[in-house]
Amino acid sequence: MQKKESVIRLKELSIGYSPSEPVLKNIDLEIYKGEYCALIGSNGSGKTTLIRCIAGLIDPISGILKISENTTMSMVPQFKKMKLEYPLSVREVIFLSGKLENIFKKKKGISLEEKEILKEIGIEHLLQKLIRECSGGELQKVFIARSLLSGANFIFLDEPMDALDKGSRNRISNLIKRYSNEKRISFFIITHHLEKVFLNNFDRIFQIKDKSIIEAKK
Repeated sequence: MQKKESVIRLKELSIGYSPSEPVLKNIDLEIYKGEYCALIGSNGSGKTTLIRCIAGLIDPISGILKISENTTMSMVPQFKKMKLEYPLSVREVIFLSGKLENIFKKKKGISLEEKEILKEIGIEHLLQKLIRECSGGELQKVFIARSLLSGANFIFLDEPMDALDKGSRNRISNLIKRYSNEKRISFFIITHHLEKVFLNNFDRIFQIKDKSIIEAKK
């Protein structure tokens, strides 16, 4: 049995945009390397605010936020929040890194592993399609593929299954589970609802209740 290796640790953490009215308060939460976790909460409960805090986009009001030294993060946003005005192809969105110089370079080829992931997600035929021409479900798949191929070892997914059909949801959930097991990548999904059929894929499930986070039973 592999020893649990902490990736992200929250201790008595309170977050929000006003010290007098925290969105979440006194959070104790630890995510380990290779875990596939979910956080359930209603709209406006603080799910996205928590991700923004962990990602360093906002400071906590109080408490401790500790991220392991070698952690690299990636984010799959809600497709409704994706900006589509750029004239980029699906291939460019998936394979361009964050480095400016790579915007002017073209990836010479796609590896066998990359091809398998694109096929399993169901977008191998979309590589030349402009991102602004993609449907909501296609966009969701593109950004999931982008995160899986980014090299990140901690991936946030914000309502990742919303625009997907049942078959796609099943394939992608199984793919994420396999990646967490084989590559020891940590996945943290935030959602307002989890289908029962996927519950066993998760190592742990958390729930937002009364501005706090508790571990829920499957």
